[in-house]
Amino acid sequence: SLGSAAFHPVGTTQAVLRGRSLLSGRDTTSASWFFLFGQVGYFLGPIAGGPLLQHFGPAGLMTLALPALLIGLNAAWRMGGPRSAASQPAAASGQQPSARYGRWFIVALVITASLQSWTQQNMVTFVPKYLSDLGQSASFYGLSSALFMGGSAIGNVAGGTLADRYGKRRVAMVALALGSIPLALVPAAGQSAALFGLLLLAGFFTGSVYSIIVVTAQRVLPGGVGIASGLNKGFMFYSGAIGTDL
Repeated sequence: SLGSAAFHPVGTTQAVLRGRSLLSGRDTTSASWFFLFGQVGYFLGPIAGGPLLQHFGPAGLMTLALPALLIGLNAAWRMGGPRSAASQPAAASGQQPSARYGRWFIVALVITASLQSWTQQNMVTFVPKYLSDLGQSASFYGLSSALFMGGSAIGNVAGGTLADRYGKRRVAMVALALGSIPLALVPAAGQSAALFGLLLLAGFFTGSVYSIIVVTAQRVLPGGVGIASGLNKGFMFYSGAIGTDL
């Protein structure tokens, strides 16, 4: 958990700076691609970890540490020594002065981040439990969770791309308004096939604002992109956990 938490702010920062310097300022698009691959990892991790755990026990999960080790060594090689100096101009050019944001805008951003995280965490946690209590098999509610996360991953990229084109506030408002519709219809769908489509749409719309929230928070919070990323993501993870507990 500590390793993952330490990586996310740094990875988010690098993604945003690359978007500003290499993608003509499209930092939300760049961040959305970073989050896409993270969500793909959430999707593929259980698929790989389940058989390892079943056949080799807890020790089999150590196999998953090998890719992480190789990626870490590659990052250390590419970002260390003379290469770090070469990357300074790109990072510096990507730094943009923070605009002035009113107090109520910050309050609205905090509430939006909290509720978005609450929604996603509750769906991932309790939809499988709900379907299990209805007597459905593990394959049924496993597919349901995968569709929600898959929709969230696709929506994240779509939302980030559209936000750079049409504006972050506008895209976030429309996406969250549309996302409330399939969320409200999920209980009515019961165990029908329509549930799969509703979960896909719910994941798409609620996930489409994730990169928007993170990048907006980076512009609001003082002290640099890195600390803003860490504070924002830590707050969203904590909010999701509190919402699940409630």
